[in-house]
Parts: sequence; C-alpha cells; structure tokens
Amino acid sequence: MKILFIAKGQETLAIEYLSASLKAEGHDVQLLFIPDLDGSMGFIRRSCFEDLLTPDFIIKGVKKIDPDLIAMSSPLNIYPFVKRTARLIKKHFSVPIIAGGGHPTLAPEHILKNPDIDMVCVGEGEESLVELAGLMELGRDYTQTLNLGFRRNGEAVVNPVRPLNEDLDQLPFPDRDLFYRFGCFAGNIYFVAGRGCPFGCTYCCQHAFRTIYRGRGKYVRFRSVENVIQELEECVKKYRVERIHSEDDLFALDENWLGEFCDAYKARINIPLYCHYRPGTLSDQMIVKLKDAGCRVMYLGIDSGNAEIRQKTLNRKVSNDVMYEQAKLIRDSDLELACPSMYGLPGETPDQMLDTFRMLKKIEADYVYATIYYPFYGTKLYEYCLENGYLRQETALKIREGEGSPYQYSFLEGEHNDLAMILKNTVPVYMRFRMIRPLIDIIIRFRLLRLSAAVNLLLTPFAYGHVGKIKRKEILKTIFVFFQYRFGFKSINP
Repeated sequence: MKILFIAKGQETLAIEYLSASLKAEGHDVQLLFIPDLDGSMGFIRRSCFEDLLTPDFIIKGVKKIDPDLIAMSSPLNIYPFVKRTARLIKKHFSVPIIAGGGHPTLAPEHILKNPDIDMVCVGEGEESLVELAGLMELGRDYTQTLNLGFRRNGEAVVNPVRPLNEDLDQLPFPDRDLFYRFGCFAGNIYFVAGRGCPFGCTYCCQHAFRTIYRGRGKYVRFRSVENVIQELEECVKKYRVERIHSEDDLFALDENWLGEFCDAYKARINIPLYCHYRPGTLSDQMIVKLKDAGCRVMYLGIDSGNAEIRQKTLNRKVSNDVMYEQAKLIRDSDLELACPSMYGLPGETPDQMLDTFRMLKKIEADYVYATIYYPFYGTKLYEYCLENGYLRQETALKIREGEGSPYQYSFLEGEHNDLAMILKNTVPVYMRFRMIRPLIDIIIRFRLLRLSAAVNLLLTPFAYGHVGKIKRKEILKTIFVFFQYRFGFKSINP
C-alpha cells in the first residue's frame, strides 16, 4: 500500500517512526515537505510563501505519487495548514486522509467535524497506522482499529487507545531518509531516548496525554542504552553529523542509565551533545558524566523566574534557590547554559515578568529562548484561563483551530501584553550581545514595542547561538530544495 505523508516545518521524528514501522511491513511511504517560514522559532513570518507556492506543488505531488492514504501530523499550531491542505486535496482527489499528532489527540471529535479529514489517530500511532494500512490493503473493515477515530452516520466515534508499548526497543529506528532528501538536515541529528514525562506542568500537554493513557500501561518509558547508541552509530555512518540533540523533555532521569549511556556515547559516538533538564533533577555526578561524554550545551527550563507564578500557576514545584543552584552547577562545569523563558502568563504582573529577566541575568545564561505563553488546547492552564476570564470564547475557538503560536502577540486578555511581547523580542538579544544592552534597557523601560520587533527580526536569529545557526541553515537549505522540487529540477518523488 502507498502512504503519503505531507509535512510542514522541520524534520519530524514522529513521522519518521511511523514511516519506519510502515516500511517494515512492506508498505511504500513517500513525503511531500513544505518549508515553514512562519514557525521556525519565530524568526520570520511570511505566510505568502506558502500561499503562493505550495498549492500547486501539493496537487502535482499527490497526482504523481497517487497514494492510497494521505497522513498528516498536526501539532497544535500546524492544524490550520492541515485544514487548508486537506481541503485542497479533497477538491481534486478522493484519497482518504488521516490526521494525527497533538491536536487530534486532544480534540479528536472536533477534528472529525472537518469533512475533509476522514480519520484521526489519538496518541502513539505506530501500531495503529500499520494495522490500518494492512486492513485497507486487504479491503477489510478498519473502523474498529484502536487509537483511531472515524465518522459514522455523521457522528464522531473515537475508539479506545491500545495499551502503551512499554518496550521501545521493538520499534524500528526513525526513517530519517524521508526528510533528508528534502534538505532537512544541517549537520544536526535529533533523537529521543524515551517517551513520556512524570511531571504535571499545567501549561504542557504531557499531563493531558497521560490522562488519555491512564490504566493503559507505564507512561514514562526509556529505550535501552544499546538501542539508542546503535541508532546514533547508524546516523553517524550515514550522514554528516556535527551535533546530536536529545529531543526528550527530560533526558535520562535515571542516573544508572545515564552513566551507562555516557560511557558508551564517549567510546562510540563522541560528537557534541545537547540535552534538556528540569531544575531539581540534576546532580554533580550527572553533569560530570555528561561533560565527559561530550555534552556542550544544557537546556535548563526556567520558564518563570517568579516563584509564585512558577509554583502556583505552572505547577513547577521548584524554589528559586534550587533554580540558582542547578544553574551554578552547569556554569561551574564550563558547559554552556541555555534557558527557555515565557512571558504573559495569566495574571502575571510587570514585576513578575521582570523577575524572569532578572533571574536570567543573575544566572548568566549563555542563550535564552523566549516565548509568549500560549494556552494549548486541553491543558489545565488553558481551562484555568477560560474559566477565569483570561480567554474570550471567540479566542478559545481560535485556539481550538490551532491558530496563533508562542511567538505571536498574546491571546490572553491582559493589560501587560505589550511588555510580554517586548521581553520575548529582546531578552534573547540582551543575554547574547552586551553592546546592545543599553538600547534594550530603554526599549523595556519605555515599552517601545515596534523597536523591540525590529531588534527581534534583525538579531534574535543570531542570539540563539548554535540552535539559531542550525535553524538558519535548515531554513535556507529546505527552501532551496523546495524550489528544486517545485519547479521540476528534481523528481517530486525522489
């Protein structure tokens, strides 16, 4: 059976895992890839690129590949693209379309109201999509497939989720060739060592996903060290790899696992490593091991520098003292420190926002990744915002449709949204470029929103350090390859 994935933005491990599982069962998998100028960390916003160039590209691609099934992954902010693409395809073709990912997982009944989307996949989809493809190929009924949702007599019916796969080593390695041919690599490899997160941050979708799988197996799971190392060895042999990034929300919480991994990574991989940690989960021994293995940058989730906002609003039970201690551990080890931060949380005052700025300055973060709080649909903090008047009903509907992003002006009702946007625009630049700090102090003091936007446009892509460089290279490379496919210099089915 022939399955076509249509993806926008960047390399997507979820699609690569699905493709690998389908290919292992003998199915033919292809990809149409669209560069994303709107969502690349907020660097550029030019939706006209997509509007002018992608419809014809998609129509020609679907016609040439002639798939039996089209699949699209829909993280929350990609759903508008998924809707437009499904509508476009249905105008010209009768091929069935399935949508999976975060948004269909949290809002399956709503997605099934869209007449252009025939099916949804809730949660982890490897087994379900393989089962679906097999049944479709045999011409048998597939509407009882677990994790999948359909329309019956005009009503949405979502089947229960299957038990979680607790042995992740059974999964084939991600099919990176699917994206590699579209220029989605810039010397950078992403991997995941496990799935799930044990914490319950109110703004994150993980607690909502965990609720869906309650009673269906162990939610937080890890691959074996050998399995991860073998995957990375294959990548190093196959691609030009300069950096390796763990995409785990929390990398290697088990110190024994981490020790084994670091020894194997140093001996068999020995390429600069980047990983994420939550304050309060690091020890001296873990940092020593990581640095010895080749770790170069550690991402420490600050999110908010105000203890009340962090602990009560975000449900991150970490004190300021622990935040500073953990940051000092990283700084003292001579590793580079990167800190995500967030502004414009519900009820957040100007002084509380500035507490985050002050903390970042005090811990001397090398890189800061700044966003506006975005109330992701289905999260506890989304519900809190809705119940307490921070979200209008019409705005909540926009969020349910996947509109907006953490890089755009706040969707919340609040009188301090300008300051949140100014801090998002300028704090990464402030922490990276000392020369411009006096100007940014003036911008923040006098709330110069337009000037902050100019600073963001010109300098933020360079303030993000290695990640910014990677993103810039990926954007340019994918645009170049896209034009090659779009105008016929390469086959649309490479």
